Amino acid sequence: PQGCGGGRSPPPPPPPPPPSSSSGAAANSWVAGNSPYIAEQRSVQVPPGETLGVEGGVRALFGDGQGVFVSGALVASGRVDASIEFGPQPSSAECAAWNGIDVAASSTGLLLRYAWLVGASTALTVQSETDAPMVVESCAFDDWQTAAISYNTAGPASLVIRSSTFRLRPSALVALALPAGDSAAVAGQGPSVIEECVFARSSRVALQIEGTQPTISSNTFLGDAGGD
Repeated sequence: PQGCGGGRSPPPPPPPPPPSSSSGAAANSWVAGNSPYIAEQRSVQVPPGETLGVEGGVRALFGDGQGVFVSGALVASGRVDASIEFGPQPSSAECAAWNGIDVAASSTGLLLRYAWLVGASTALTVQSETDAPMVVESCAFDDWQTAAISYNTAGPASLVIRSSTFRLRPSALVALALPAGDSAAVAGQGPSVIEECVFARSSRVALQIEGTQPTISSNTFLGDAGGD
């Protein structure tokens, strides 16, 4: 998305779009050959007891205010040479934000690997009350409005955020008319592990963690160095 994303071209290059579905139902598997998947008017629902798998090379695009609501499990596992994109639908209003991925408290698992989440209000929200694994690894978060990741882990399992990058670019602050306030890249409470990540953004707070002491190690904080 050029208007909201500061001119960065999304990986991978978009294939010709197939007809989009507005049913809101999630198929069990999203494959690159059917990409992009477009939810322009209704959010995607992953019901309890079901798993949505997303393979490398998939683009998932969302209209203003739409997103993915996970009551079951989400396994989005890209590769270093075939990442997954979750972002705004280009045909929606300029700089409109999609709602991100919302993982319910009773969800049975989350894996995001080699995924790019861009242009969301809050890119990932995790509410966890179980021992289900919640893992974010080798992902990139760009140009969020409120937070890149917001979490509340009340169960025994930690949210693991590993080897990921967070970047709120100055051009996006202007394009999205965002205040340079104290919104954090990662904000939450409860058990968490945040390691080997890079926070390269403008003047906002990188981490805002409350409650249970998190495990934070080997991260890089670049302040204003993470421009376009």
